[in-house]
Amino acid sequence: MLDQLLEDLSSDKYEIGDRLPTEEKLSQMMGVSRTSVREALAALRLTGVVTSRAGQGTHLRKKPRETNGNSTMEKRALTVLKENTSPEEMFEARATIEGPIASLAVEKMDDSDLEKIKKVVGKMSQAVESAATEKYISLNKRFHLSIARATKNNALKNIMKSVLSYMEEELWQEERRYYYEENQQRFRESLQIHRNLFSSLQNKDRAALSEAIKTHFNYLSGENKLRKN
Repeated sequence: MLDQLLEDLSSDKYEIGDRLPTEEKLSQMMGVSRTSVREALAALRLTGVVTSRAGQGTHLRKKPRETNGNSTMEKRALTVLKENTSPEEMFEARATIEGPIASLAVEKMDDSDLEKIKKVVGKMSQAVESAATEKYISLNKRFHLSIARATKNNALKNIMKSVLSYMEEELWQEERRYYYEENQQRFRESLQIHRNLFSSLQNKDRAALSEAIKTHFNYLSGENKLRKN
């Protein structure tokens, strides 16, 4: 997808300062998911090809084949994608393992585990109120690790820790930063999803937990908005 977008940006189709189509439009035009579009745009922002501002969209800042140091912007953008884990692939991996982990946590967790997760949710709420993007992302990671720890299974805890390590990569950080800052309501939607996950765990409601996890990953992939309960 990035190759195709780089080719378009390098052609006469776009001039410096031109506004790019929306994520949704690019997704339709190129026949890929919005997640793929978001990660491609994140790579282009990191390398200076485009610039994005909340409410103003994404604009072409430099032609991809313009040199920057010893390489072109195009090569640098491709390198960013190559050296970072694809967010879309990690969504798939997490969607596969987090359901069983949460289900086991329901069986194994005690009041101490629930209290720890509850405190994390409280701090996530504070981060939303102050629009602290990086803090929220860090707490989001801690929330899911806390559930894994509640299984009392070190193997599962280490697997989750390894899977979530991608959240420290620059591509993920940039993609999430703009995703939340572009629309502040997404902060509150994400927070509500995590509150629903906690409530399901607290009530040991497996059906609600399964639905909350499904909603969570639909939200991450951008396929659906937060469902109303």
